[in-house]
Amino acid sequence: MSKFYNVEINNEEFTINFSLEEYQKQKALDGKYIIESTVQKELMDTIEVKQKYKELQNVEHAFRDMKTDKLNIRPVFHRIEDQTQGPVFICMFAYAIIKEMETAIYPWLKKHNTQNNCKLSYSHIADEFKNIKMSERHKL
Repeated sequence: MSKFYNVEINNEEFTINFSLEEYQKQKALDGKYIIESTVQKELMDTIEVKQKYKELQNVEHAFRDMKTDKLNIRPVFHRIEDQTQGPVFICMFAYAIIKEMETAIYPWLKKHNTQNNCKLSYSHIADEFKNIKMSERHKL
């Protein structure tokens, strides 16, 4: 608020001045953001820069998903590069599989829920996958 109001107090008076000009400048920027890029204009135009910036949100969602409910990975505390790359690769590979499954399942889920008037979700299906067990048959 200090951008818009200037308060002056002295022994004689108390004045508050409102800067309408500053308020209107700030209001014009509401809901807007500025993206600064080091990419040359010849390589990527403004729309492409904006799109790439928005795609960063997908990366942030991926890391959040890996750390929380979908993969529940723990921190990797390896100090040797080869030991770090393996677990991270496996997590990224697992995440890629999950995203492919979601891409294939969501259209089916939408159709299924509409036809059957239910609210089956990807989480319900993922929970069912946890019940799948594998066993080997041994010859006696």
